[in-house]
Amino acid sequence: MKILMTADTVGGVWTYSLELIQALAEHGVEVELATMGALPTPEQRTQLDDIKNVRLHSSEFKLEWMEDPWEDVECAGKWLLRLEEKLQPDIVHLNGYTHGALPWKSPVLSVGHSCVLSWWQAVKGEPAPQEWYRYRQEVSRGLRAARLVIAPSTAMLHSLERYYGPFNRTDVIYNSRNPHLFQSGTKEPFIFTAGRVWDNAKNITALEKAAPELQWPVFVAGDNEHPDGGIRNHENIHYLGRLAPQALPFWFAKASIYALPARYEPFGLSALEAALAGCALVLGDIPSLREIWGDAAIFVPPDDTHALTESLNLLSANDSFRTDMARKAHTRALEYSPERMAEGYLNTYKSLIEERPAWIVEQKPWEEPIDKPLPTETQSPLRIVMFYHSLVSDWNHGNAHFLRGIVSELLARGHDVHVFEPRDSWSRKNLIIHEGEEPLRLFCSAYPHLKSTQYCFDSLDIGLALDEADLVLVHEWNDHSLVRCLGNHHKRFGGYTLLFHDTHHRSATNPESMAAYDLSGYDGVLAFGQIIRDIYLSKGWTDHAWTWHEAADTRIFQPLDNDQPEGDLIWIGNWGDDERTAELQEFLTDPVKQLGLKARVHGVRYPDAGRKALQNAGINYAGWLPNYKVPEAFASHKVTVHIPRRPYVEALPGIPTIRVFEALACGIPLVSAPWSDTERLFTPGEDYLIARNGTEMKELLKAVLADESMARELSLRGRSTILSRHTCSHRVDELLNIFNSINRKGSNRLSVVRASASGGSILTSVRRSSP
Repeated sequence: MKILMTADTVGGVWTYSLELIQALAEHGVEVELATMGALPTPEQRTQLDDIKNVRLHSSEFKLEWMEDPWEDVECAGKWLLRLEEKLQPDIVHLNGYTHGALPWKSPVLSVGHSCVLSWWQAVKGEPAPQEWYRYRQEVSRGLRAARLVIAPSTAMLHSLERYYGPFNRTDVIYNSRNPHLFQSGTKEPFIFTAGRVWDNAKNITALEKAAPELQWPVFVAGDNEHPDGGIRNHENIHYLGRLAPQALPFWFAKASIYALPARYEPFGLSALEAALAGCALVLGDIPSLREIWGDAAIFVPPDDTHALTESLNLLSANDSFRTDMARKAHTRALEYSPERMAEGYLNTYKSLIEERPAWIVEQKPWEEPIDKPLPTETQSPLRIVMFYHSLVSDWNHGNAHFLRGIVSELLARGHDVHVFEPRDSWSRKNLIIHEGEEPLRLFCSAYPHLKSTQYCFDSLDIGLALDEADLVLVHEWNDHSLVRCLGNHHKRFGGYTLLFHDTHHRSATNPESMAAYDLSGYDGVLAFGQIIRDIYLSKGWTDHAWTWHEAADTRIFQPLDNDQPEGDLIWIGNWGDDERTAELQEFLTDPVKQLGLKARVHGVRYPDAGRKALQNAGINYAGWLPNYKVPEAFASHKVTVHIPRRPYVEALPGIPTIRVFEALACGIPLVSAPWSDTERLFTPGEDYLIARNGTEMKELLKAVLADESMARELSLRGRSTILSRHTCSHRVDELLNIFNSINRKGSNRLSVVRASASGGSILTSVRRSSP
C-alpha cells in the first residue's frame, strides 16, 4: 500500500507523521511525504534517514494559517496533484485542510490537528475576527470534500464539526509516541515544559507568573520565533531555546514535573512524552486534556496562577504523591502506543480503498440522470438577497437560528449574501426594551461574519437592494406592502428568482392573513412542512411550492463537554400566547415537581401566572437566553423536553419546531409531549422518546435520568440523525437545487446589471444570460 501524506515542518504534525510512518512500516506501507511550511531542518532530515519506508518531497509553500497564504496554497495544490499523478498512491492522507477540495483521483482523508478558529476562541476568549473568514471558507470546503475527517481527540473533532462541519464521515484516532524513546532517569528537582513557546495556547506566561512563588525552578524548551516573525521574551524561567529532537528525552528523563497549563491543546504530544519519561503532569483544565489523561494528571484552570502555583508546589513537596501521579501518567501513556495508532489508520486506509469503486462512480456526473440538479459544490457564486424579520435578534424569534445557519453556510460556500431587516422589527425592539443594547454587541462577537442592513420601508430603494441579485428570499413575517412591492419589481424586471418563505402556522390557523399576501409575482413558496406546502397549492396562493424544513446550525449547536451537569432538566421555549398552557403543566411542571428534579426554564413573555406555576414546581425561571448560548445550557443539564404549541399538534403534524433540531444537534436526550412526525424526519423511540401523557412523561424522565446507557444511546442516535440529514448544509443543498431547477426551465434570463449611481431605482442596463 502506498500513501501520499502531507505534513508541515513547523509543529507537532512533523512528530506525529514520523511516528505514524514508522509504525506503518511493520505493515508494509510505503509513504510519500510532502512537506510544506518550511524546508526540513538538517535535524529533521536526519530523522528521516532512519526510516526506510518513506521518501521526502519538500517545499516552502506557506500553510493555510500563515499570513496571506492563498497564492502559496493554490501553488501547493497544483504541486500535490502532480505528485499524485506521478506516484499513483492508494490513499491521500492530508494533515491539513484546504487541499481536501482538490480533484483527487485517490480517496482522501484529512486529519484535524488544530485550527485557527478553535485556537482563537480558546486563547483569546472571542471568535476569530473577520480577516479569518476566508480561512474558514477554505477549510470548510476542504474538510467537507474529504471522504473522512479524523481528529486526535473527541474534543478536537467537536471543534471541527462546530466551525466547519458537517462532514461525510468522522473518526477519532489518538496520537502516540514510541515508549522506547523516553525512559525515566534520576529525577531532579525542577519543572519542565516544551513546545512552541511563541504560541499563547501553551500559556507559558502562566508559568512565568507562578515561577517566583515556586519551590523548584522552571525550564522551558522550544522555538521562540513565530513563523511570521517576532521573538517572545521571558522572565523568571530558564529558557533553553529550541532543542534538537534527540536532546528532549534527556530533559524529560531528569524532570520530576511536566507543566502544560494550556488554554488550547487538541492532543498534547509533549505531555505524552513527559509521561513516558516518568514525569508527574500538571495540565490545563480543558476538555481535550481531560479526555486524554483522566485521573492521571492534575488539572488547573489555565488562567488561575494561584491554582497552578499550589499544584506545582504540592507535587514538589510531596515525594510519594508525586511518584504516584507519575506512575499513573506512565500507565496511561502506554495506552497511546504506535501499534494502536497504526492499526487505527491501517483499518481506515483499507476501508477507503474498499469503497473506492463506489466513490469513483460518484465522481462521474455524466452517469447521473440528465434532469438531476447539479451538485451544489459546483454552484457558481450567487448574489442572494434576503428580507427577514431579524438576523440580529432572536427574542421570541426562533427562525433566527435557521436564518443565521443558512446565511453562514451560504457565505462559507463563497456566495454573496445580503440580509435586510426592518429597523423597527418587533423582535429587535423587544430585545432592546427587555435586555438593553448589550445583546446586539454580543451577537456581533458570536457571529462576526453575519451582518444585516436595517431599512425603513418608506425609504427603501428596492431597485438598489436587488441590484445584480440572483436569488431573493422573502420571509412570511414581512409587511404585506413589502411583499407586494418585491413581487411587482420581479414582474417588471425579472432577472432573478424570487421565493416566499413560510415558517409559521398561520396558513393553517389564520388563512385570511396569509391569503392577503400578493404572491403573483413570485416564482414559488418555500414551506417548512408538507402540510403548509399543500395549503399554498390547494388554495391557489401559488403555482409552485417546495417543502423546506428548518434544520440545525451545527457550527454552533453541538455537544459540549460537561462531566458534572448542574441540573437535571432544562426546557427552552417561550410562553406561546396561551397555546400550550395546559401542556406545560401536564408535561413540565407536574413531572418536575413529582420527581423533585432540579430544573431550569428559559424563554420570554411569561405572564405572572406562568412564572408562579414554575416557582410552585421548584423550577428556576431564567428568562431570555441568546440562541447561541443554548448549547452551553443543554450541556449543563441531563435531559430536555419538547412541548409543541397546540397548532403544531392539531393542525400541523409532521412539522417539528426548531427546538427539536437544537436539542438533538447538541446531543441532549429529549422526551417529547405528543407530536406526530408524519413526514418521518426522525425515528421516535430512537432519536427521542414520546410521552403520551403526563404520567408517561414522568416515567420516561425518571428512566433517562437513572439509566446512563439509555441517555447516551438517545444522545448518539439523535445527533447522528441531525448530522446525516438535518443540518443547514443539507438545507442549502436543497435551496440551491430548487434554484437550479427553476432556472433550467427558462430559455432566457434577464438580470439587472447595475442600478443608477445616484441610488435611484432606475434600471440602467440589462444583460441576457443563457439558461
